[in-house]
Amino acid sequence: MIFQDNVIKEYLKNVYFITGTPCGGKTTVSRALAEKYGFELFDVDERFDEHKKMSNPLFQPAMNTYFNSADEFFGRTVEEYKNWLLNNTREQLEFVLLDLIRLSENKRGRQLLLSGNILGKVYY
Repeated sequence: MIFQDNVIKEYLKNVYFITGTPCGGKTTVSRALAEKYGFELFDVDERFDEHKKMSNPLFQPAMNTYFNSADEFFGRTVEEYKNWLLNNTREQLEFVLLDLIRLSENKRGRQLLLSGNILGKVYY
């Protein structure tokens, strides 16, 4: 899915982004800010299961990767983990953008705060 920057900026002008690496404290910081300033919180991690149900293994293979055990998940090489994480994040981005556009329109003027590991030129 390709959106031009001006389209993204217009539709997401009331969305603030807190992004970073896994386990970097994004959720903790985002929850505190949302509570303090009355923002609606959109946590990408909390939406993963919902997005996975809508996904298609043909188009979102990383999102549909199943690990048989914690050893299989954590036993990958750094390169394998990095590739899976980047691909998983790219695949979920389309679902996240559509959710944010829908929420932005439904919450006219209300500020949204996204917490998650997302990629792209979305957060300029």
